[in-house]
Amino acid sequence: MSACKSVPLIRPVKAPEPQFVVVQEGIDFLRGLEGPLYVVSVVGAMRQGKSFILGLLAGGPGIFRLGHQTRSCTEGVDVFARPHPSGRGRLVFLDVEGQGSTDRNDTYDAALTTVAMLLSSMVVYNCLSARCLNDFLAHAAAEAHRDNEEVARSFCRDLLHALYAPVESSVEGKRYICGGGYSQYMQDAEGVQHEYAECCQDTLVPEHVATEIGEEFWRSTENIRKILRDSDKQLSEAEKEKAKQEEQLVQLELRRKQEWEENKAQLQRQEAENQERMRTWEQAMGSMRDQMRVQQEDMQRASEQREAQLAEFIQQGQVEAREQMQDIMRMASEQSMAQQEHMSSLLTSMQDSQRTQQESMNGVMISLRDLANRPPPKIEVQRSCAVQ
Repeated sequence: MSACKSVPLIRPVKAPEPQFVVVQEGIDFLRGLEGPLYVVSVVGAMRQGKSFILGLLAGGPGIFRLGHQTRSCTEGVDVFARPHPSGRGRLVFLDVEGQGSTDRNDTYDAALTTVAMLLSSMVVYNCLSARCLNDFLAHAAAEAHRDNEEVARSFCRDLLHALYAPVESSVEGKRYICGGGYSQYMQDAEGVQHEYAECCQDTLVPEHVATEIGEEFWRSTENIRKILRDSDKQLSEAEKEKAKQEEQLVQLELRRKQEWEENKAQLQRQEAENQERMRTWEQAMGSMRDQMRVQQEDMQRASEQREAQLAEFIQQGQVEAREQMQDIMRMASEQSMAQQEHMSSLLTSMQDSQRTQQESMNGVMISLRDLANRPPPKIEVQRSCAVQ
């Protein structure tokens, strides 16, 4: 390769698509230069003498290709270098494909010009009139604005997807499929919207772009909101029915517990009454035993007195009086035996009644102990599973 010829640096992959590739020959050429590098590019419409001007700046004609056809002679970007006049570093010249070629479009021209501007320390715009320059600047500004908006849209979409990721994970995990799940989802979604608006404001994203992407994203989640809203409605009705059943079970449990308390109190009252009745019976039986003991003592003393009188009568020889006394003693003995039989019968009756009362009291005590040892009835309320 001649040292006085330019080298291809950038070539289109598939014109007029704005896709480019860096040529290895141009890379090797730049790597062989000693720095620092001062890069000058010339851009402008085709057939306006850009390559000719670069040739003069680079040191002579013939360095960059020249043509006279209706299409641009240069394809992509060509590069050439010469020593800097100060003796330090190199001047690098970029010859950029001309704008307005019949087989190119505005997007291609703007993309290639942007690449050249980013690579250059200085850009020379070659034009034959001020109107041409104004048209170029206006076109470049419009393309830059459009590119900025596309970048902003892409940023907003990525930002929304990142902020919505936890909510989306909860949706996939069916954590919103429960009573009140729709309200919780809307609350989380509103939090995402608020954070999205703050991030867009902090990063100076154009308001209309942020609004447009936000509305587009929320429209895409309408189906999810509808599914959660319908599911929440069904679950709410099911939970209302479940709550009604649980309330009925609680009321039933309260009634059974109240009945248990009443039965326990009634048994305790019966126990107290039986104990009081037993004390009364014991007191009555004690009093009767005391009376029987007194009567027996009285009868014993009367018998002893009669026997003494009888002995006295016998000694005195009063036969008639003795017979009369014997009749009196026989009658007293019969009366005493009758009283003893009556008292014995009454005592037996009281003992039988006491035994019956004791058995009844023992039954009440057993029931009361069983009731005291047994806990109050409790109804377990089983939680039903969420509706799938």
